[in-house]
Amino acid sequence: MLLRDRAGARRRRAAIGCAGALALAAFGAPARAQSIVSDHTALLPRVLANPADNDANFAYARAAVEARDYEAAIVALERALFFNPNLTRAKYELGALYYRLKSWDMAQHYFEDALKAPGLEPDLRARIEIMLPAARKEQQPSRFSGVLQLGAGYSSNVPLAPAYGFIRANGGDIPNPGPYYQRGGANLTALGEVRHVYDFENQRGDLWESRFAGIATSQFAFGELSSVLVEATTGPRLALAPEALPGATIRPYVAASYATLALGRLGSSIGGGVTARFPLGNSFYIEPGFDWRHLDIAATSRFLEVAATQNTGSQWTGSLAAQWSATDRLTFDARVLFGRNSSLTSTLTSRRFGLEASARYEFDPPSDLIGWRWSVTPFVRYTETRFDAADLSVDPFVARVDHQVRIGSQFDMPITKLFGVAALVQYTRNNSNLPNYRASAWSGLIGPTLRF
Repeated sequence: MLLRDRAGARRRRAAIGCAGALALAAFGAPARAQSIVSDHTALLPRVLANPADNDANFAYARAAVEARDYEAAIVALERALFFNPNLTRAKYELGALYYRLKSWDMAQHYFEDALKAPGLEPDLRARIEIMLPAARKEQQPSRFSGVLQLGAGYSSNVPLAPAYGFIRANGGDIPNPGPYYQRGGANLTALGEVRHVYDFENQRGDLWESRFAGIATSQFAFGELSSVLVEATTGPRLALAPEALPGATIRPYVAASYATLALGRLGSSIGGGVTARFPLGNSFYIEPGFDWRHLDIAATSRFLEVAATQNTGSQWTGSLAAQWSATDRLTFDARVLFGRNSSLTSTLTSRRFGLEASARYEFDPPSDLIGWRWSVTPFVRYTETRFDAADLSVDPFVARVDHQVRIGSQFDMPITKLFGVAALVQYTRNNSNLPNYRASAWSGLIGPTLRF
């Protein structure tokens, strides 16, 4: 018991530490942003005193980018080019700025101009050779993009089941009969998504967006839990009022998903929803949304036909997401959601409340020959699930209530234009008022990625 208490304390300290890191980053970002603005302002007299000073122009441009004053950064770099037309780094920086601003034709112009210059630094050439094809692709009306990963993973609790001890049955505690109890194991996982965007090329900027995502996991310890899940969504993204609300869009969509286990088909869903995006300034936006699905749960055997029928029903979710780009390298995301799952019986009907937060920090890779920044994204997710009625076979007097917390971090390390490495480490804990559903697990995944 003492050992278990100590292990639980270590897990709690690790969870608090990760949440604390997110909080420190959130509170520290405003101070950092203020410092960047001060640097930006302090460099202006030096630039005005000597407009031909390349070092001053570059320093001012970097500070302006960090302060999100992109127009000032462009002016500084173009001023440097005016006095020295052979500054290939200024051409690259201008191309990167226009790329960030989604002015793809200007980005292409400066990248191609930089490539023509003799003696172009290898690190700049590597970065341009990655960004230039992307800028050209963005000017096409129909474009595909995607990321795929094949990774090796491990979980300390593959079925996310309670420890081998007691569970509740008919209101009494009995020894866990299995076959599912806490047990670790390795897996092989393939996951990814493919996106397609069709640009209507009208003055409003309307698009048609489609997304196909999936994950397939082969479990070594519990082969019967090997699974495949795929989901597809498609729908237009329309400008709401280009003149009155620039950048505001609405996206209605239809969606479908399919899931299967090694034992057989698990289920499918079909439905749709709508999201709207409202930018507030250059670095912040909010995105309310609503999603509805009809769930068709399958029976993996004839003994589970009743359970499958009872689980079949509908699901709706309302959400409000927000994103804040605090600096050029640091972005915060947050989301709150509320939803309800309805099924044939009140025992299986539940309502959900969730909170999610993450902070993505980009940093320079160890080699200048790598064109993309690397990133680390710590996250925390909390979900509360309350069922409408008690399950008589578990406890006729207690309706199930779960509180699940996920804390972890994602790492993305591109190496070349196409290939890279990605990793995920996370801790999951499900606290329930019923012992059958109390579980925790450490898990990780690492493997190569393919981008196109």
